[in-house]
Amino acid sequence: MTDPYTSALLVAATEVSRSVLWAEHRARAERLEADGWTRLWIERMAAHMTLQAAVKRAAHKAVRQSLDHAQVETTALLLRSYLLAHDVRDVEVCAERMVKGIRPDVSVWRGSQSVAAIECKTQLGWGRRHIVSGFEDRERILASAGFPTDAVWFLVATQCNWEQPPHAEWDKRWRVVSDEPVEHWSTTTKIRGSIEPMFAAIAALVRP
Repeated sequence: MTDPYTSALLVAATEVSRSVLWAEHRARAERLEADGWTRLWIERMAAHMTLQAAVKRAAHKAVRQSLDHAQVETTALLLRSYLLAHDVRDVEVCAERMVKGIRPDVSVWRGSQSVAAIECKTQLGWGRRHIVSGFEDRERILASAGFPTDAVWFLVATQCNWEQPPHAEWDKRWRVVSDEPVEHWSTTTKIRGSIEPMFAAIAALVRP
């Protein structure tokens, strides 16, 4: 008899690669609505949350596993799908690829040339007093590794436990997806800032 938990994990492993082409084909066939990519992003993050919450309950874990890696992987996979759907090819989207001792969460490459980077944060409550300086410091670090400052984005999942300090880059290169806690996300989660403008800007940078 096959263990159902093992089977579910193996099915998920098989679907990871297929998901890239699935999202591309859906975008081509349906011309995803204005926030369609953001909805896909939220749905996948909510599914990760549901899985980790279930594991926490069943295993009596004291702390639920962080969603940091899930956010990086979800962003990288959907960006790959987006670029394919918009006929942007011959580029590579990488998660946590090391470059000059630095490991951006998501990076985009044309050959050996770094083109863009996305830094992912689930929330910013831990560093609420140093949000702007923290972002600017990370931009300088990535610039030292060859990423143009104006091609570095910060993608924050939720603003549920911190206040947004004034800065011109909010809703431009610094984006917050929702005001709702990730624990409450569902297919009806209200979107604060969509990811489509970020994806479109990256596509413009890498399009021949």
